[in-house]
Amino acid sequence: MTDTKPTADEMLTEIEELLGDVSSHPALNGARCFDGTKECGECYGCIARRLRKNLPTLADAMRKEAARAE
Repeated sequence: MTDTKPTADEMLTEIEELLGDVSSHPALNGARCFDGTKECGECYGCIARRLRKNLPTLADAMRKEAARAE
């Protein structure tokens, strides 16, 4: 049995799914994020939303690094 490393696209898909789960879970949003219109920037939900917003930049960097490694 050989261990295969996930591709950059597979890792990004998993990250997107996990961040989506975190940012939409009401128990993880802080008390200052009342109706979702104002973000406190400190709770897990706000952090996940910020990471999801920056995910395309991360994806590009991961793909470039994977291409360079090949």
